[in-house]
Amino acid sequence: MLKVDLRRIFAVRGVREPFKTLRGLGISHSTAWNLLNGRVRSISYRHMELICERLNCTPNDLYAWKPDREGVDVERHPLRGLMRDDSAADIGNILNEVPLDKLKEAREMLASLRNGDHSESSV
Repeated sequence: MLKVDLRRIFAVRGVREPFKTLRGLGISHSTAWNLLNGRVRSISYRHMELICERLNCTPNDLYAWKPDREGVDVERHPLRGLMRDDSAADIGNILNEVPLDKLKEAREMLASLRNGDHSESSV
């Protein structure tokens, strides 16, 4: 089943008050609530654009896919890229546990990933 999964992307981005953030984007109370609670069948292009601009993400990042039928060849399915691993949302907790003297190293590693440098020498 393909669904809009905003809670995950807000958690990944460290947004602690997603409802307040959506309201700040001009999204109505009821629409914001429905978006955050997975009670939507679609999302307007305007809302999608506002959310993606705020979270620095793509529309694909707003969706999650989990096969709802047996026998689906997940490895070959075009939607496999939308299967989500919740480990990304835990990065804030991991960083909170990194010793202070190692934070500069962690920051440099993350900056190299952000800048597109995926070489092993930068990791």
